[in-house]
Amino acid sequence: MQIAVTAVMILLAAVAAAAAVRAIAVSRTAEWMEMVAIGATDSCESAGYVGCSVVCSGVENMQQIESLLDVEYDRYETIVVLDARVSSETVRVLVDRYDLIRVDAIPSDEFPSARIRTLFRSRSRSLRRLTLVDRAGTSPYDDLDAGASVASYDYILPVGADTYLMPNAIEKAVITIASAVPDDIDLMYSDSDDECYIFRRDTLIAQGGFTRHVLRGIPPHRIRRTMVPIVYRTT
Repeated sequence: MQIAVTAVMILLAAVAAAAAVRAIAVSRTAEWMEMVAIGATDSCESAGYVGCSVVCSGVENMQQIESLLDVEYDRYETIVVLDARVSSETVRVLVDRYDLIRVDAIPSDEFPSARIRTLFRSRSRSLRRLTLVDRAGTSPYDDLDAGASVASYDYILPVGADTYLMPNAIEKAVITIASAVPDDIDLMYSDSDDECYIFRRDTLIAQGGFTRHVLRGIPPHRIRRTMVPIVYRTT
């Protein structure tokens, strides 16, 4: 009996030690990336010219949208996908507040499900770039495809309602991507309490867009994991 108790205590101690080591590693990684990320906010060159487009589905909370726009990194944009016939008030507020103008919505043959009624972009460059996509609501996957179809950058971060970025999250993400061999990452996965996936746009196109099984088609060696949290959720 005593031997069994001792074995259990040793096992618990080993688990606790492993958790402590991981916590220290996460803390040190976060501190290092925090310092590098601060420099990346002033120069896109320091992050290897990597760009990231945040694509929102089901997001109507103005506080959340404003938070997603509050990013200093140059090569970044926020794309909000809504159904103007259902969320007319939110669309009106966004157009007025951010001085959005209607632009041509060219049909995409890269994302077949990306059917867009109307496309709006920010007129003022003093704001972080904002794009508003109006489309008939069908599914979150089709919303994300529509957003990805008009994205300006190579990496796509999908977010839903009540999802916010951690401080300097975009800078930390692009630093992780830029540290790899060029074109060597199809997916970046944040291994934190609130899981986060950042997809290479070309990979999404090759997979036929966003689906519930999109992760299955990405080889493990093309996935880069990070212990640094990128997003957090309030619900």
